[in-house]
Amino acid sequence: MTIKDTLDKLEQGTYKNSKPIILGGIPFSARDVLVKAPLLAKLNMFYLGDRGEGKTQLAHDINSYFGENVCYAEGRPDFEPSELFRQLNAQTLGKVLRGEASQEEVAKIEELTKNVNRNLFYIDELNRCPPITQNYFFNLMDGKIIFHGKILPLGNKGYSVGFASANSGNAYTSTFDMDAALLDRMHMTLDITHPDFFTTAEDVFDIFSGDKKDPRASMPANEGEGLTHKILEMHEEFKKRPASPILCLMAPYFNIGLDYARNTSKHSKRALKKLWPNIQGLDQATDEDKMYPLSKRAILGAIALTSGLEMIAEETGKMPAKTNKEKASTELELFLDALKLTIPYSGVISQNYIESRCNGDNYTAFENLFGENSSRRREIREKFPKIYDAFLLALYGKTNTSLLDDISSGEGEWKPVRDAVSYYANSADKEISNEKIIEQAKE
Repeated sequence: MTIKDTLDKLEQGTYKNSKPIILGGIPFSARDVLVKAPLLAKLNMFYLGDRGEGKTQLAHDINSYFGENVCYAEGRPDFEPSELFRQLNAQTLGKVLRGEASQEEVAKIEELTKNVNRNLFYIDELNRCPPITQNYFFNLMDGKIIFHGKILPLGNKGYSVGFASANSGNAYTSTFDMDAALLDRMHMTLDITHPDFFTTAEDVFDIFSGDKKDPRASMPANEGEGLTHKILEMHEEFKKRPASPILCLMAPYFNIGLDYARNTSKHSKRALKKLWPNIQGLDQATDEDKMYPLSKRAILGAIALTSGLEMIAEETGKMPAKTNKEKASTELELFLDALKLTIPYSGVISQNYIESRCNGDNYTAFENLFGENSSRRREIREKFPKIYDAFLLALYGKTNTSLLDDISSGEGEWKPVRDAVSYYANSADKEISNEKIIEQAKE
């Protein structure tokens, strides 16, 4: 079975959504974005939505792909993930109760369940867990558990992915704000009932005119049991894809550059994180009070998502043949659009800005900051040709002061990118003529 065959198999399921989602100028289906890309890239998914609008059905569909390789937990205030993995050895417990167990047996009365080897870990209604309980999920979403003082990996063949659902906002009884550190571990966090991702009128008609007469979420037959090893094989192919050098060079902009605060003593938002965004002197023209820097984990997740979407586009014939420079430009545009799937609910956009300036719409806030018509997107596009040309030189251990100055001539958001280009050039060990570099740039 080819990767294309596996992607086609992931079409099966009851959740219906024909909403086209354009990312990087490439038309993707909702299932490409919500299901295929995160499973391909092994990304944790956290999907919000109004009640009764498809979160549970989507979860059932994804669960069906893994058959018995799913571990399910219902979010509740007293939940602790160790419940999923620890059990008492019945035989040893009997000895303990009869007073026949040795000290060694007593120490080993707890043992691991088969859940450790599951590939998908699903938590329903995660926001019904208070923050202290949410903290317990950190290791779970990192693909590991701690058992008797030892760190043990979760999953089979190195593949472990988390899926969680929650009601949008906190307008429901007994729900809690999400912990920022846990949100950072949810590589994709999006509201599937937002108009940008919601089902079409045609979908709704089909749902009501079909055979379904039960308001409960359908439980798919385990047709997907045989897909587990195919999903793992597909992920292995994904891992062989080389990292995009342009996105690697852009990463310092999002991790360090967005930290820059011109008029503060350390020029750093992180230095004043206890007060951000309520800090005097922040430059509103450059959105210093609206956007916090992305974590390394968040950037890695967005790059992986970009690569997964790119792989899907290639396998489905949506990625036209391009020159190296055009391909790099498409990767960058796809990455910038993919951020819409990762950061609107991640906590890096000022909540005050979302509520006071964007009527509480996280996606409007994102569009204002990074959308197609935003000043930041225009600036990135203007910088891209210079960054690409500097990359070509750096690839062969060369730099050009004029190009570097065009990227950044002093302190500021873009200096980390200039520094990364210079570092890349200094670490290169290839020799090539200027004529060959010009030839390479034309490809």
